[in-house]
This record gives sequence, C-alpha cells and structure tokens, in this order.
Amino acid sequence: SDHYLMGGRSVSPNFLFAWPNAHVAIMEPDKLAQTIIQERSSKDGTDVDLKKLSIKLQRESSTIFGATRILNDGIILPQETRKVLSQCLAICQAYRPKKEQHYPVFRM
Repeated sequence: SDHYLMGGRSVSPNFLFAWPNAHVAIMEPDKLAQTIIQERSSKDGTDVDLKKLSIKLQRESSTIFGATRILNDGIILPQETRKVLSQCLAICQAYRPKKEQHYPVFRM
C-alpha cells in the first residue's frame, strides 16, 4: 500500500504531516466500499448501502479526519513543505539520540 511506502505510523517516523488534499487509506474509498460490500454479502447476505459506505470511507480517509483524531502531526500547505521539512530536520539533528557507550570491563 502507498501509505506504508510513504512512511505511515507503522514505520515509526519522527514526524507525519499531510497536505490538505491528501487521503490516507488502503485503497480508493469507492473501490474499498465495493470490496467490503462483496465480502459482507458473500458471508452473511447482509445488504449495505454502497453510497452511504462510500461517503463514510471518503470522509474518514480525509486529512482533516486524521488530524482531528491526532493520526498525523498536522496539515501543512504544499508551499510550506520545504520550510516545515527544514524545521523538522533541524529538530531531529538537535535531538539525535546519543550512542550508547560500551566501556570495557577491567579486571584487577
């Protein structure tokens, strides 16, 4: 999935930002809705409204939905990307974890 390839929470990024027009989902909401309906109807014969499910998935894959549930660190404008990236790199550089010191054991 593109989400994992782009560095989602599963790969433990230091920061995770999104543009206003981004969608975070495992696939397009309409295709996902069709897949869910096919799975449910084949298992238990339950009827699900395709349009309602598609709208719900479209809403839940939006950047604003993710930001309100703290699934990302914020929404940034595309023209601000370089500035935000520069700030994030500076923060990562300043707070880089120190390497653990391995002192040898001296026997006397």
